[in-house]
Amino acid sequence: MFLKNLMSELTFNHHKPPKIIVNQKIISNTLIMKATAILMTMVFVLVASLVPAETMAQALAKNRTSNKVTIQSASGAEQTLLSANGRAMVSFAPKTGSFTFNLFFYPDGKEKLAGKITKDVVDGSFSIDKEDIFGGIKPEESKTKVETPVAANNELKIVPAPPKMRTVKLKIKNSSSYNLVFIDDQIKGLALGYGKTSADAIEFSTGQIELTAKHKVKPDKPAEATSSVGGDSETAASSQSGGSGSDGDNKRNYVQSVISVIIVEGQDILEIKDADLMAANGDVFKTFLKSAISFKISFVDGPWQGQAIGYDGHTNVKPLNLGFNSMVIQFVGDDGIKYQADIEFILTKRDRPMTLRYGDIHNKRIKQR
Repeated sequence: MFLKNLMSELTFNHHKPPKIIVNQKIISNTLIMKATAILMTMVFVLVASLVPAETMAQALAKNRTSNKVTIQSASGAEQTLLSANGRAMVSFAPKTGSFTFNLFFYPDGKEKLAGKITKDVVDGSFSIDKEDIFGGIKPEESKTKVETPVAANNELKIVPAPPKMRTVKLKIKNSSSYNLVFIDDQIKGLALGYGKTSADAIEFSTGQIELTAKHKVKPDKPAEATSSVGGDSETAASSQSGGSGSDGDNKRNYVQSVISVIIVEGQDILEIKDADLMAANGDVFKTFLKSAISFKISFVDGPWQGQAIGYDGHTNVKPLNLGFNSMVIQFVGDDGIKYQADIEFILTKRDRPMTLRYGDIHNKRIKQR
């Protein structure tokens, strides 16, 4: 009987469904795999969101011309100004690949559209060349192409080539009332006081040429005595310069003038008179200045004389001339030394505000106490 009951119990247990034993290690691995998948998805979304920022990071623009240029985004919403032979970071340019933008330059101080330019950004930089400004024709190249036409009787007609451009060497004499600093590549840095003549002769091509010079708004030369009896030359000079012991209105506000002259063979002196100076400044435009310079700057002259602004700071609204502008500033450099310099820029009607950058600072010198 005992054996029978035992056999029956064994038979019953044999037909029971087996117990499912869950392996905790398998559950742990499954959770890890799910967490990894979620994490990879989050990383993918994050990387995807950063791709545009990386693509539109910044590119270094190199101006390889003697002209100031403005790079404007295709939409016209953003722009960057490059000084002659200067460099600047273009925040709206791709770090690599093709980049299309509007290019402006400033002949005679007036803004002119060179055209819509497409550049390949390589290793985070691209260059602006003369061909970009002058449409593939360099200024010094002849625009006349010499061809050999065929006559009606199929005989060759010989057409003589145009004569080569001749050159002369001459000295520059400043007979104007201003101290002049020339900024053209050919004579860049040449400074002549009124009544002075250059020590060395300079080679020029014959024909019409244009030179650009920077000078003060008011004449540097004191006014001469009048020819009438009792004329007071001292009084006239004082009136011209703004008064004795003071700069008056004759502060260091600069303008650019374009000097257009014709040079002929046999000429040995290029004389510049007041009548030859044509100011490149345009109409008055009200705007304000915004600083993209990392340190504080203080204006010594100009509309904002006595004011100081820091990085991302701005001035109040004042009238300025469209075209070239120059002001004197002071600042303390990273070395702790106090400097004085000229800040120069070209103002257009789109510059509201006019953003000042480190590349606009020129003639930096230590401020003497």
